[in-house]
Amino acid sequence: MAPKKLSRDKLKDIFEETWTPLHQSLNEVLAVLRDGKTPSGNIFRNKMAWYSLIYDAATKDQNLAQMLYQKLGEWIKADLEQNVTKQARDLAQRGESEQLFRFISKSFSDFKLISRYAQLVFRYLDQYLTQRQNHDKLDKMFLKSFNDAVYENVKKELMNVIIRIVNSGREGNRIDRAALAAAVDIFNSVGTSSAANNEDAEKKYHADFEKHYMKALEDSYYLKT
Repeated sequence: MAPKKLSRDKLKDIFEETWTPLHQSLNEVLAVLRDGKTPSGNIFRNKMAWYSLIYDAATKDQNLAQMLYQKLGEWIKADLEQNVTKQARDLAQRGESEQLFRFISKSFSDFKLISRYAQLVFRYLDQYLTQRQNHDKLDKMFLKSFNDAVYENVKKELMNVIIRIVNSGREGNRIDRAALAAAVDIFNSVGTSSAANNEDAEKKYHADFEKHYMKALEDSYYLKT
């Protein structure tokens, strides 16, 4: 049986009662990650309590499920714009490419963890709302947010740094391969997140990454011959 409809005031009250502690928890996890620490097991063990909170709200009125889904998307995009995009743009404008590379790699690592946490906490929305309302699943919704807020603003600068690091490694210098792999993963997973199908994803990856990477390898080869 579908959830019944609540009055507008009741809907707002239940939404605030549900979102407020969830919002606080999400911010706490991100704060821990950005401090360079690992979230404690207690944070993830609380996921069932949060799941129950969301389930109880969403089954009272289907509009609450939609409101929570929308608010979660607004939250992650606003957070990225405030705490990642702004600093990344500043680094790019100052030409601090190495710092930009490390910052974006670390930010994406943090992002993947908070995305995983959100998928655990908001699992009911993936099971109920996204399937019935034809919405993006939470992992794709998060990736699209990172794409729109961060990736599209720094992909050119990030590509240039990747090429320099790869060339440095080919010359025998020591490089941070873990950070390099994380940066390449951004092109593979984030850059293709808005593609409608696998073919479009391959075209996007080629346009954003492979084309420039192969051109750089060719240029490097001709310089050495």
